[in-house]
Amino acid sequence: MGLALGSITVAGVSYADDNGGDAVYGWLMAALGLGALVGGTVYGARQWGGAPERRLRGLVALLAVCYLPLVLVPGPVAMTALTALAGVFLAPVSPAPSSSSTGTRRVEPSPRRSPGL
Repeated sequence: MGLALGSITVAGVSYADDNGGDAVYGWLMAALGLGALVGGTVYGARQWGGAPERRLRGLVALLAVCYLPLVLVPGPVAMTALTALAGVFLAPVSPAPSSSSTGTRRVEPSPRRSPGL
């Protein structure tokens, strides 16, 4: 999770410097947040069946797949749309006190859990 958030914020600054400055960076981060809002709302509004561990693995894989097109460095509009799409899978895989819904509590070994878990 830290790698996903850290890499997109650092890469976003570099991208924005080459493609329009602070305004572009603001749009990228807003798109990431909007995507996370949509993804978290949709994911949280539904009762999910099946093993939470399997669901977590699938969500992390989808997050990684959505990050891949960002390395193509498209124009600002396409980059903003791709960032929003990547954000959709960010909230459902983010660790939170109620992360048992995605299986984080059962997947992560006890000594590695954050204090919030």
